Amino acid sequence: GAQISVEIVDTGWSEYLAIKPAPLCSLTLNWNLMGKVDPQLYGQHFGGEVKIIEDAIWRGVRVVGVDIVPAEYDPERGVRFMKSLTVRVNHPGGKGTIYDRRLYHPWFGQLYEASLVNPAAAIPPGMYSFKEWDPDSGAELLIICAPEFADEVQNWVDWKLWMGMPTKIVTTDVTGTSTTSVKNYIQNAYDNWAIPPAFVLLAGDAEHIATFVNYGGNIGDHDYTTLEGADEFSDVYIGRISADTDLQMQTIVQKHLNYERYPDTTDDWFLRAVGIVNEDGESHEISPSYCANLGPADSSYLHAVTYGMDTCAGESGFISHPVLRRCNGDGYSDAAPLIAAGVGFVLYRGQAWPDYYYTFRGGLDTVDNNGKCHINVSITCGTGDFRNVYWSDDEVMGERSTRAGTPDHPKGAVQFVGQTAVSSNSLERSSLSYHMFKGFFKEGLNPVGAAHCYGKNGCWAEFGGSSDAREEFGRSALLGCPEMLAWTGDIVPPSVTCPDAVPPGTISVDVTIYRSGEPVRNARVALHHGSEFSYGITDSTGFVSVVVGVSPADTLILVVTGPNIYPYQDTIYVITGGVAIYCAPTTFSDITGDHDGLI
Repeated sequence: GAQISVEIVDTGWSEYLAIKPAPLCSLTLNWNLMGKVDPQLYGQHFGGEVKIIEDAIWRGVRVVGVDIVPAEYDPERGVRFMKSLTVRVNHPGGKGTIYDRRLYHPWFGQLYEASLVNPAAAIPPGMYSFKEWDPDSGAELLIICAPEFADEVQNWVDWKLWMGMPTKIVTTDVTGTSTTSVKNYIQNAYDNWAIPPAFVLLAGDAEHIATFVNYGGNIGDHDYTTLEGADEFSDVYIGRISADTDLQMQTIVQKHLNYERYPDTTDDWFLRAVGIVNEDGESHEISPSYCANLGPADSSYLHAVTYGMDTCAGESGFISHPVLRRCNGDGYSDAAPLIAAGVGFVLYRGQAWPDYYYTFRGGLDTVDNNGKCHINVSITCGTGDFRNVYWSDDEVMGERSTRAGTPDHPKGAVQFVGQTAVSSNSLERSSLSYHMFKGFFKEGLNPVGAAHCYGKNGCWAEFGGSSDAREEFGRSALLGCPEMLAWTGDIVPPSVTCPDAVPPGTISVDVTIYRSGEPVRNARVALHHGSEFSYGITDSTGFVSVVVGVSPADTLILVVTGPNIYPYQDTIYVITGGVAIYCAPTTFSDITGDHDGLI
């Protein structure tokens, strides 16, 4: 493509302040102390610049990352800060639009809107709607499954199809089990299917479907998502159901069905969340003086969790969202009853190897919540490492939590997000947590895989693509289906406007979806007749028009699912037209009778 450059047009600066920046070292990061100052380094001017740090492809869309350093250090005068900035991005020969219609998917469109300065250029006009899905044309959801688990996931696949999600399941007998063969299959689907996958689910543990291990780079399934360009950014959303036995797979699948198809609305458990800040302190000890002046790592824990709980409490209307802290004397006995009563989210920052540290140790990840299974976001050491490299019992926290219980009595989490390796990158992990909750609650990214992707991208961007940020970006795992929509508000029946009856033939069925008086964007509308279905996804006005071909003998079944609406089903009848028979005006003549006027 055309060469891209960036330049500063105008800058408004503050006055210089007599500030000496702290050196980037462990003393500063871990203990909040001034490290050793390098005179040569501190004798140089730094900052106040704008530069391009990434030229990437996000699912058919060329995205340029612009890094702004809004502070400037001068050895003689100190530090000043940008108060305003105008930049110009030059793209000679570039086109006004940058989308690829075949690759476009509404949940990537939502990601563009949450991430890009000019998202409209990445979103094609028109409806996202398909007439009578043909499995040979591809699928939005690609499931690659160990053959021994194919029967266990079928009920859930049937639900995906019923809700109008084009889904294709293939076993490793077809794809192979190595990272090379599996990625080649995904790559071919992405490049050639008329409906390329937007979501990829790997059903099986690492022994069934291999994962990537690069100790100098990415560890886990992230590299399966890099399908276009020479960059590290995801072109599909990915997740894994990590199961070793039939019972484990059945349990996790049932959790997904319970969460998506049969959400328990007997109380408001899904409008509750719990945040946990497990401060490390100084040499693993805490004191009142330390808790009043947290070090950078612990401060990042508190910021990420507080933000996550505050976003729940905002427009989403969560009714309970406490932040439990080791510094406040909180621990397992405080968190366990909350989780047992049912929560929609658990957000944890702190150490966990292999269990949560300190006062929160004891098995919060497998608490019996009577089937009110939550989404657990515990982005810390090894919690998502389904390879089990660091553990002797072949189960890390993410696996324990998602496998907990039985199909008849599920416990723990329905999905889990954690890291696949051990590191000391506390600030970057807190950033990933922060941005993931921002994705869920501020940017409307209900699919867990989309919010996870946004969280990783946000971490990358906040730290300018630093080596530590790239490490956490490529070592974060989602255990669960990436397409599952998180409940981020009250679950209410939708208000659906559609025709009661339609004529036979090829017709457009107009459907509008509202929730509590507001249009529902990205609701999925399916129209089934016989063994076929047509489908579409609503726009920002809650509207979609779905084209379907029906015969006089058909009955259309309408199925609607979407963000924070209870699954909805209705019938649309096919009415056959014909010859109208009616009674014309009648005059009686008694000319051949007895002329009495009676018949």
